[in-house]
Amino acid sequence: MKYNDPSGHVPADTIVDGIFLAYDGANYLLNPSEENKENLEWSAAATAIPYVPGRYVKPLLKYVSPSDLSKIGKYAPDALKYLGYSDEFAYAVKRGDTIHAATNARGKTVWLAEGSVEQNWGWSHIVDKHKLGQAGDEFSKAFGSQYDDVGKSKELIMEATEKGTYINHPKKGGAYIMKVNDDYSLKVAVNKHGSITTAHPLRENEAKKEIIKYGGKK
Repeated sequence: MKYNDPSGHVPADTIVDGIFLAYDGANYLLNPSEENKENLEWSAAATAIPYVPGRYVKPLLKYVSPSDLSKIGKYAPDALKYLGYSDEFAYAVKRGDTIHAATNARGKTVWLAEGSVEQNWGWSHIVDKHKLGQAGDEFSKAFGSQYDDVGKSKELIMEATEKGTYINHPKKGGAYIMKVNDDYSLKVAVNKHGSITTAHPLRENEAKKEIIKYGGKK
């Protein structure tokens, strides 16, 4: 609901934003830190544009998923960096990438973007090659019929980046390997920035070999 002042011309949230703008302006003059500069810029934008939330919503951002935060427009990169996500991820959001999921659980931002079938990366590539490819749905075959559900497949991919063992192949780059059942692990490859390039089942004996050969850590 939108609340107006008695004259009906100034939205109440703009009045609140103006108060924060005055405070943040004075604070920046006294202490011109990067954080205070960001607060001032946010308050200035919120004051100028009615119904854009002011920077007083920052403490609430931690309860919003990064994929949802990525949809709030030009303020998304600052919001994500405020929550500790990487500059690379913030740039991907600013660039307009469609983000399906992201995690910062291990101190490194890893995210799943829509990507491209043609360029062989991201969620669209995973679906095209490992769920709709000639071999059929590799996820449900290896891990169970519940992974017919694309949502559960995404959740499993992100779980692997949070709980799996990290390996670093000298030519193929980094990846996370997580054991899912007695027969199969899930391997999730990421580029140097943290964007997921692909994910697919890996037989458990092969997974063990890769972990031993290329080192790893939880």
